[in-house]
Amino acid sequence: MFSEKDGFPREPFPNGWKGENGLYAVGFTKRGLLGASIDARRIAEDIELRWKAKKFHDLCSCVTPTATIMGWK
Repeated sequence: MFSEKDGFPREPFPNGWKGENGLYAVGFTKRGLLGASIDARRIAEDIELRWKAKKFHDLCSCVTPTATIMGWK
């Protein structure tokens, strides 16, 4: 995710905020507070999407007799 040469993300702005394995980088855009706030907002949105997807998956993975009878599962 980070360059060994200068320590900044390898992906240029605006795609340098998301790394691998849940690693995020904020404030490495060389764009001051505006860049850091853009990174922070994108990270918050990504976490929200992952949270909602997990909750939906957990909800749908519950098999109940009613769900089976009603054809929900």
